[in-house]
Amino acid sequence: MNGFEVSAFSQLLEEMGTRPPSLEETIWLFRAVDGSAQALAALCEVAARVRDREMNGRDEVEAAFNSVVPCLLRPLCCYCPYWRDENQELMSVEEIVQQVRYLREETEVRQFHLSGGSLRGPEDCGVVGIVEAIRDAGFVDMDVVVNCGASFSGADLARLKELRVKRVFSVFETTNPQVFSATKPGDDLDEKRRFAARIAQAGMEVGSGIMAGLGPVDTRFEDYAKALSDLAALENLSCVYVSKFRHAARILMNDHPECPLDEALALIAMARLVLREVHIRAAAGWCAKDQVRATGAGAGSITIPCSFSKGRTHWAASGR
Repeated sequence: MNGFEVSAFSQLLEEMGTRPPSLEETIWLFRAVDGSAQALAALCEVAARVRDREMNGRDEVEAAFNSVVPCLLRPLCCYCPYWRDENQELMSVEEIVQQVRYLREETEVRQFHLSGGSLRGPEDCGVVGIVEAIRDAGFVDMDVVVNCGASFSGADLARLKELRVKRVFSVFETTNPQVFSATKPGDDLDEKRRFAARIAQAGMEVGSGIMAGLGPVDTRFEDYAKALSDLAALENLSCVYVSKFRHAARILMNDHPECPLDEALALIAMARLVLREVHIRAAAGWCAKDQVRATGAGAGSITIPCSFSKGRTHWAASGR
């Protein structure tokens, strides 16, 4: 940046401490920090201050239950390493309830999320039965979060509300229609948008997600800015996770460049500045060391101290 740009950057950052950026300002800030460690550090510092002020007293501690339902999207998402093993096992309902009992009796964790695959259409994917089993076992004081695709009818959502589910996710990863179609050919962006609206109409909090590094490099900043603007428009939005594209065994995108850490950190910071009072957390694709950096960029209002799953890790090896 030249002298004028440095002055404009500093002035805009000062304003971002008290107001969200416009779409044009968001794009400008992404470009201003690209390739500049000093500018990125300044952006992250402001974002962390905004988090501390806006999220004060609203931190969440959440356990994770992975692979509770299978993914039946066909074809699978091109970036995703999950559900490529035909012999992959699910956690049984009994195993899930047993681990919820462990959380309740042996830890102070009182919130957990159920995540798994995805299913198109209004057919029940099995999550309602899992939550019913948890409540029937007497665990009525645990907050439940659901992230299992858009396969819930209106009756399913009403039942989840009756079961006191706190938050349901409708994850976009990107709101660029061309990138969505190319990387998520078995999914439907408009359906995901409608599902987010239906979650809010059912009276539950809405969660969503965006992936750093998923789309073309030459439009990345415009794509990120548009996605954050679209997320900000969602009714009842309370949480957004930022995943980070990386190579993994058997995915179809190992020719696509992995997302640089600085780019992902900039997305975390800008998500905080745009979304302000929404929980932001780093998700898949972030190693433990980089998770710490994400906290310094404005994430960190949700912590995941433990997770439960069945089967091997999907991020152990990369390859074509």
